Amino acid sequence: MASHPPRNPGGPSFLFRFPAGGRRIPVGPAGWGWSWRQMGRWLCLFLLLLFIINLSGCWDRKDIEDLAFIQVLCVDWKEEDGSYQITLELPRPQEIRLAAEGGFGQGQTALLVSGTGKSLSEALAAAKAEFPRYLFLGHINALIVGEEVARAGVEPVLDFFSRHPEFRLRTLLLVSRGPARAILATRPGVERNLGAVFDKEFRQRALVSTIPAKMFYEFTEELMEPGVDPHTAGVRPSKETEAGSINLETVALFREDRLVGWLEREEAMAFLWLRGESAVSEVVVRDEASGVKATLEIYNPVRELKVRPGPTGPLVDFKWRAMARLKEMEGAEKFDLALLERLTDLAEETIKSRLDRTFARLQREFHTDSLGLGQELRRSSPRYWQEVAANWSDVYGELQLRSQVKVTLWQAGLSVDPIRAR
Repeated sequence: MASHPPRNPGGPSFLFRFPAGGRRIPVGPAGWGWSWRQMGRWLCLFLLLLFIINLSGCWDRKDIEDLAFIQVLCVDWKEEDGSYQITLELPRPQEIRLAAEGGFGQGQTALLVSGTGKSLSEALAAAKAEFPRYLFLGHINALIVGEEVARAGVEPVLDFFSRHPEFRLRTLLLVSRGPARAILATRPGVERNLGAVFDKEFRQRALVSTIPAKMFYEFTEELMEPGVDPHTAGVRPSKETEAGSINLETVALFREDRLVGWLEREEAMAFLWLRGESAVSEVVVRDEASGVKATLEIYNPVRELKVRPGPTGPLVDFKWRAMARLKEMEGAEKFDLALLERLTDLAEETIKSRLDRTFARLQREFHTDSLGLGQELRRSSPRYWQEVAANWSDVYGELQLRSQVKVTLWQAGLSVDPIRAR
């Protein structure tokens, strides 16, 4: 009886015969160990993926002609009816077109849109209803929170915008002195709109570090981090220029999520020195003995900050050193080594006085740990931090600051002796 090859239990397969040996080799699905049922499942899965790829696309796509790009968004509180007010600055489409073509518009370069509501979502929806285009939040240069909203607490504002799918977490977060919508009344003299002003001003932070502004995610991270209170730049119209400009050199101090106070120009610079964030600054000193008045440019500062347990409470060891260059000098007959040493000593005394005074205001007047001293203590002495974390606000008020300042004056500019008339 002729023998037959064994029947393949997995179903039929293709049989190839080699001419030399006459051997049959099964190939195909049955040869791979697949049953026809498994093959059908994989085929259905392949067809399903193919349909999904064809159906995918921008389901929420909006044409650019239907979008209005928000440049600045202001959040205020209306006390009379207990509602939020959102005010938006948008560039005029015709001005954008003229700028792209190299021309100049004749009218205003920005539009203002406003909406009110019992919640931020309702206020934003009211603003959208007042404008024919879709208000797009993905290009906001600055989010400005009014002073009244900031003093009540910015947590609702942060929560709302962090949940919005279009909002960028790298948006500049500012606090206004007074109502935020009043900032939009300032018409910039150089840039075409305030959004461009904030963008250019904030870029200067990377160059000179005189602006204490924070991005949205930086402020939020500090707020959620134990042992540090957040801060950002305060914004107000500058009174020093007729064309109109924005001042971002004020520090808005927070305790948790509530605004508690402001630091103005000199103290704002000292605050940045304490945080180790200032790159370039100037100090004016006067030598009473010789009547010399000099302006020193301070650069390359280095900060060393240590918070450690002490016998009566935590101690703060603060060391600060920097290089200095003589930028301007008045009333000197001759520039010599003795004058250089006196100017250096005066610079060190001036800087140390500002540092101590600013730290005292943070600690005793505002009761805010915007320097992150609790955070430093948590890193250096975690066990001790666990003991004082519950009542850190009280312990912070008893901190002792030991500051040391070292300034090295080593450049006098291109000339040595002052220029004197015959």
